[in-house]
Amino acid sequence: MKTKHATETTTTVRVLRSFTTILVVSGLALSLACADNGSPTKAERTDGPLRIGLLFDYTGSLGHLGVSAEEGARFAVELVNEAGGVAGHKVELVIEDGETHPGVAVEAARRLVVDNGVSAIIGPFGSASALVVAGEVTIEAKVPIISPSATAPQLTLFVDDGYVFRNCLSDAAQGPALALVVSGQGIDKVAILYRNDPYGIGLNESFAEAFPGEITAAVPIEPDQESYIEELREAAAASPDALITMAFATDGAVFMREALGHELFPMYFLSDAMGLPILFSSVPAERLEGTRGTATRGGGGVSADLIQVWSSEFEKYLGHPPTTMAQATYDAVLGVCLAAERAGSTSSISIRDLLPVVTGADGELTVAIDAAGVESAMAMVRSGREIDYQGLSSSMDLTENGDLATGSVQVFEIQNGQFNVVDELPIVVNGFSPSKPSIEERE
Repeated sequence: MKTKHATETTTTVRVLRSFTTILVVSGLALSLACADNGSPTKAERTDGPLRIGLLFDYTGSLGHLGVSAEEGARFAVELVNEAGGVAGHKVELVIEDGETHPGVAVEAARRLVVDNGVSAIIGPFGSASALVVAGEVTIEAKVPIISPSATAPQLTLFVDDGYVFRNCLSDAAQGPALALVVSGQGIDKVAILYRNDPYGIGLNESFAEAFPGEITAAVPIEPDQESYIEELREAAAASPDALITMAFATDGAVFMREALGHELFPMYFLSDAMGLPILFSSVPAERLEGTRGTATRGGGGVSADLIQVWSSEFEKYLGHPPTTMAQATYDAVLGVCLAAERAGSTSSISIRDLLPVVTGADGELTVAIDAAGVESAMAMVRSGREIDYQGLSSSMDLTENGDLATGSVQVFEIQNGQFNVVDELPIVVNGFSPSKPSIEERE
């Protein structure tokens, strides 16, 4: 059942369903062949409303991020529509719940592409879902996706014909930074507990390559288990000095409670997906006082003062301050709208081609933090001026592989129940990388 939530300037279609179909992903062997229900086909629309799909998680391990991400996207669409829309038409959002499950996300992506004719998709959140959605649906349908949070290094060289973007930093940067933080604490003997999916596998590999000490065990875990005591005991068998955790905070709340309760490790370090308040749902914050971890963030972007102005405007619209994901999804939606305006159409192929142009470093620096700023940015693009959109979450400068060109890894420490940033390591991504073959070349 589709339910429409509309204001005068924003049309939102939400589609939330449950599926029992499970798509098994083995390692990185992702095929562009589609499932038995046929190839995803999308008629290339160049006129009418610009439909943007939001493939977010409202349930499952990342479900706590869905509403925050949607609100950022809705705010961006509201401002774009107030400024006259894109190519003379309103922008519409079509929303699906990926349920933090790759198989569900694939079916949701098909509905967005085939049933609703979206020109771009923001999401998915998780790397596992992003890889399989791209491989099974969106690349062949020629629809770009922009993930605000899929950090697996595998995405960088994924054969995507230019249709996969992300406005978050790759874990190719976070792994070495985390290794530096751990070794900097005088720790030279660790065990690793990592989520058995592209996020955890990629982060584990990048950490292991950079860590100068001994890794006594690297133990994969499956998500959504009631207990992880067996995996924890395996990790603790060689008496490491610390446990490095690379998982989602929902699972972390389970295994950290068990690890602390059994006093299995003298020290812990956390990856970015562990550093969320939900971790304290079953672990008293004082038990983790002083624990450190790392989190990636985009580099550049607007100043803190301008972000505060944007936050005030956001609160006027939605009635409360923005939360975790809102800045990144606001940036992603505005990037799509500016690319479509530059093309003068809703063509998904044009959006793919022009997204790196309107966010690129060669144009005129452009800030869009309120209604006047968005109207000005859209007018600049409409008049043919080259712009460099400066995002809230990052500079939005993209490499040829669809990755952020600059960013940083923040070092956080748990202090009085808060994840406080205590250091920041700047990251510049080398713009040169092996060229990705197109689908035609691959075949």
